[in-house]
Amino acid sequence: MNDNSDNAPSIPLSAEAPSSLSASAPGGGAIVGGGADTAARRYRWRVAICMATLVVSAFMLFYNLGRYSLWGDEALTALKGTGVMETGDTTAVLKNGNIIAWASGRELVGLKVRAMPPAMFYATAASFSVFGVGAWQARLPFALCGLLTVALMLWWARRASPRYLFALSLGIIGNASMFLYFRNCRYYALAVLAATVVAWCYHRWDGRKRWLAGLAAASSVLFAAHYSMYVMVYTALFVDFIVWRRRERRLAVGDWLVVWLPQIIINTAVFLIWCPLKTPTGDSLLTKSLLDRLTLWWWHLRDLNTVEYLSWPLILLAFMISAARLKKTPLPTAVPRALTAIVIMTLVLTGVTNQLTSVTSYADVRYLLPVLPLGIALTAWAVCRLSFGHIVLTVPLAVLVFFSNITHGGMFFKWSGARSTAWCYVRELLSPNPEPYRPTADWLNAHAAPGDTVYVGNGMNGCYPLMFLAPQLRYAWQLNDRSRAAFKDLPPVHIKGEVMPDWLVGFGPYVGQLQNDLRRYGAPGVNYHLAAKVDVFWPELYRPELFWRTFSPITSYDKNRDVVFIFKRAGEPGK
Repeated sequence: MNDNSDNAPSIPLSAEAPSSLSASAPGGGAIVGGGADTAARRYRWRVAICMATLVVSAFMLFYNLGRYSLWGDEALTALKGTGVMETGDTTAVLKNGNIIAWASGRELVGLKVRAMPPAMFYATAASFSVFGVGAWQARLPFALCGLLTVALMLWWARRASPRYLFALSLGIIGNASMFLYFRNCRYYALAVLAATVVAWCYHRWDGRKRWLAGLAAASSVLFAAHYSMYVMVYTALFVDFIVWRRRERRLAVGDWLVVWLPQIIINTAVFLIWCPLKTPTGDSLLTKSLLDRLTLWWWHLRDLNTVEYLSWPLILLAFMISAARLKKTPLPTAVPRALTAIVIMTLVLTGVTNQLTSVTSYADVRYLLPVLPLGIALTAWAVCRLSFGHIVLTVPLAVLVFFSNITHGGMFFKWSGARSTAWCYVRELLSPNPEPYRPTADWLNAHAAPGDTVYVGNGMNGCYPLMFLAPQLRYAWQLNDRSRAAFKDLPPVHIKGEVMPDWLVGFGPYVGQLQNDLRRYGAPGVNYHLAAKVDVFWPELYRPELFWRTFSPITSYDKNRDVVFIFKRAGEPGK
């Protein structure tokens, strides 16, 4: 029961599930209810399933949205959004006197932040302008993008049978990874929504230019959200068009102009301004060996399963069974096209990523987020295929797959073990864990005078969350020196060693970094004494990546080492 009302092509290629895939039965025919099902009954079931999924998704996205402080990357995004709100541009100099100079200004061209595309900063600034500045306000536009993505996934599958739609809905509400990413003040949800709209317009294109215009507009949003994801999605679209789609419909000259002329103008303007190649960050695009690249590609494929974007065992088993029964039940073309899209996107990311295999053992799965909606849809297809048309098998299999990590190999993961990640997520939503930044900021707000200078030893993972929560303080020593012309006239507080900070903050073992920096940059005769130990486990354990997150509070830690240390300059004023 494919959506052919507008002569739409049967299969898109991107981060979303094609309606033909969502409508494909295990045997390749349409997934429909029993003969007694009426169209009206199927319609009511579809509406009920979609509405229930949207309500649950809204809870997963918006409940306690501002409970956790912004972690490092989020805080950087919010502070840059503050700069946009104040000046209209991604300035590094805020009106309160602080600067945003991560890694000694690696993201800067002059005193402007230029290393990343700007869409997330402007979205954050818009939210701040309307609702005020705060954690939930920073995350709000991205949570809204997440809800729109869920709505589009359901709309795409709206003409599927209730059985597939039910499996897809369980896949959505059971995917904690998706909600974790969509609740962050980062490009994640915006890029996924844009990629999904690109796929939808590509799928719906029936010769009318309105779909190509929508594709072009969404593509420019995707480009302004994340350059690498844009390249991944468009490479996958190109391969799909060459192998499959051009047989169905060819693009006329006018069609090419509608797709590319707006993108060339908009995307070129964006890239000329926010160009990472102009910043020292561009130096980190290192050449890697073939072995490194192959290792990263394997990690990308492996960790799509690890973090529950999809279930490789289930998908591959369903694919093999379908392939073995080709004479009886042809395999829906959507399946190899979707699998090809995933392989292409992982290959492209392997080629453009600057990740080093020597410093980690997991893939940077956040850059593969366009795969996530497609992975859920493919896994839902596999559930229906392996239940052989029987609803009594579909429901328990879907619950097993989407509400446990068994088919993802969770029993072998030291960082999780076998569990229901969805249940862990809901439990944490209802009873959030302690986190280090808000208690530390509360202490500084109570004891440090406005305008006091603070040096935070562990950089982005401490400095910028505190800067967002306690903006009346001045955050010192972000720059190593004045070697760049733009730094010549900055106040001395920003340069290491030019003036001594009033306060030092060290998160856990980063106290050692404070000691090293004092030995290197400290002034003779200036001493600091311990003013407070904030009794909270120091790491930020609420990032969205499952292997870097804990859903339960850490209660067993060394209170003489694994807490937050605050030092005060001897003899200096402070409340």
